[in-house]
Amino acid sequence: MERRLTIVALCVALFILSSMFLYAGPVNTNLLANPGFQSGWDSWTYTNGGNGWYLWSIPTPLPSNPDYIERGVTSSYGWCTYSQEIDLLAAGFTAEELDAVPFTIYYHTWVSTHWGGRYYITVEARNASHGVVAQSNIGTESSYVTLPNDMDIPKRTIRDYEYRFTVNNAGVRYIYFKVGGRDTRTWAGHYGTVFDNNYVGINNSFDVPELRTDSATNISFVSATAHGFMEVLGIDNPIQHGHCWNTTGMPTITDSKSNLGSIASLKSFSSSLTGLSAETQYFVRSYATNSAGTAYGEQVTFTTGLGVSNQSPANGVEGRPLNPEISWELPGVTPDGYRLYLGTDNPPTDLVYDGLLTSFQPSTPLLYNQEYFWRVVPYIGEDSSMGDVWSFTTTDTYESGVLPGVDGINPEVALHGISGNVDPVISAGMELPGAPFDDDGLYFIISGVAMSGRQVVINPDLSFAPQNIAYRIEPSLTWQTVPTEKDWSANYVYFTVMDAKADGDLIVVFPNSESSTLPVELSSFAAILTGDELVMLTWTAQSESNLSGYRLYRSDNEVFASAQLISQLIPAQNSSTAQHYYFTDEEDLSLGTYYYWLESLNLDGVCSLYGPIPMLIETDNPEVTPPELPRMTALLNAFPNPFNPQTFLRYQLEDAAEVQMEVFNSKGQLVRSFQASHPQGGSFSFMWDGRDQNGREVSSGVYFYRMSSGNYSAARKVVLMK
Repeated sequence: MERRLTIVALCVALFILSSMFLYAGPVNTNLLANPGFQSGWDSWTYTNGGNGWYLWSIPTPLPSNPDYIERGVTSSYGWCTYSQEIDLLAAGFTAEELDAVPFTIYYHTWVSTHWGGRYYITVEARNASHGVVAQSNIGTESSYVTLPNDMDIPKRTIRDYEYRFTVNNAGVRYIYFKVGGRDTRTWAGHYGTVFDNNYVGINNSFDVPELRTDSATNISFVSATAHGFMEVLGIDNPIQHGHCWNTTGMPTITDSKSNLGSIASLKSFSSSLTGLSAETQYFVRSYATNSAGTAYGEQVTFTTGLGVSNQSPANGVEGRPLNPEISWELPGVTPDGYRLYLGTDNPPTDLVYDGLLTSFQPSTPLLYNQEYFWRVVPYIGEDSSMGDVWSFTTTDTYESGVLPGVDGINPEVALHGISGNVDPVISAGMELPGAPFDDDGLYFIISGVAMSGRQVVINPDLSFAPQNIAYRIEPSLTWQTVPTEKDWSANYVYFTVMDAKADGDLIVVFPNSESSTLPVELSSFAAILTGDELVMLTWTAQSESNLSGYRLYRSDNEVFASAQLISQLIPAQNSSTAQHYYFTDEEDLSLGTYYYWLESLNLDGVCSLYGPIPMLIETDNPEVTPPELPRMTALLNAFPNPFNPQTFLRYQLEDAAEVQMEVFNSKGQLVRSFQASHPQGGSFSFMWDGRDQNGREVSSGVYFYRMSSGNYSAARKVVLMK
């Protein structure tokens, strides 16, 4: 009995010892029969002669100035390959060990290139008949991997592969290893793919991976990005990896998790964490799972951001004042404070406010007509929430407000098209010496801003709508006269300043009363192309007094400063009845657009300008046009444009007519329509208050207005800016 027990005990001990030999940990056996294979592979096969790329042996680790040794020369037109089949029984393994599946085959190779290379790596587990039972491929000969060009030899493009694959079939007797490389060039004499530090091993036990968890980034109100790094793959390769998270600590894969799938190399990885709650602390760990189990990285924490809402001004809004109030809300949460960033850069970097209030108003005026970006960042302790970037654009209109009273008059001035840092100086007075009116009254002097081409809107606070006003830009002494527009009123007068060579102070003069007149009152000024290919200029003066005469100017642009005088003084009739004048420009003009001005000269030396009027010469053989005073039906520019809250859709008629005006949005949908019947020709307008047919305010944007009258139809654009 004792002998029988002893035999049983010995059998059990032998079984345990054999099990320990088989499973007691990795068997890191180098299976490469040829030592040269691991230190440079002298066994490369030459193909297509010897003028291709060089194969080098490179020490590991790579020194700063390696001493390269040429190993062989092969052709760049074919693959340079090395293969070796390793007999596992000859390497010292037993059939019992190899049949005790599963086990893992793992291999390592170091790949580099200098001027670009292609390569592939194949590892196969084969049975006694050399049939493939399991394999791993990094590229193939037809679907190879490419290393990029790296001209700096000491800093070659390098990839380090450490791969594993599992064998689940008994009967494996061989490992087949093959690598192939070639140059990416089609010409000879340069370095291609290099393999070194090669190793193949076999292991019949499984190890869990090792990995770390890095800090989360892109933390918002409801999301974040988690990061990790695979430091050791374990045996076999992980079939699943990613991140897991919860709000209680030490999360596992039973909590919320991402699944980035399998991984076969040592590298960093990231996961998007979504569906989070605002102002909540989260715990996150990276994880990886293989046949040995699930491993976790260390735990890191982060706190989600705070959700800002009800922000004002609205995102992308235009026309904001220079000191806009910026406000926001944070429902249900009281942070330690808010940081407001505001500036012209996107995203803004200038911190303009840090406190507990939920509103801010700049103490220093912002720039005119400038897009600003702003962002609110709530914070609790060291944790903060990076809110979205919003924007607004400041107004391009300077408004003076009520100016100091002049003889009981309280005028206001608005300047459109202002940009940048502008602070105009505007003063008002009465009876400016040298003004062009017979009886001049209110005047303005506007300094500190360039006025050429700018639109001016004035509320003169007078009791009448003037028939004319006049202006000039110093140092010029010539007055530009502006005849009445149909929609001028006692409190609404506008005009656009003509471009001037110099851009000094702008002086604007009003008449003292409705009956005050300029020395000349023009009812028309026009240009006509005659059959002699000449330009005829015509004008009609309804009345003239104290007038010396007229002179005409021409330019190829709209700037009067560049115009040239084309006439002598044309004497005035000084009549209280309408007088018609004609003048022919004798210059042989080439094709293009020309601009004409009419200057009137008062007997006391005051000059006034009218124009410019354009003339397009687009053919060498124009039809004969009778030299008569033109009268036409036309759709004019809306004023003001852009507008808020109202604009005037202006037009003129040659004769009595029915008129329909329609306003469309940018989608072509009808917004508003107007109709009128006029018993005689003249200048007219419809006032549009920015509302649709149902009286609802429309949104900011581009609109189109179309006029129809008899056979005439035309359309123009107007912009509503709120």
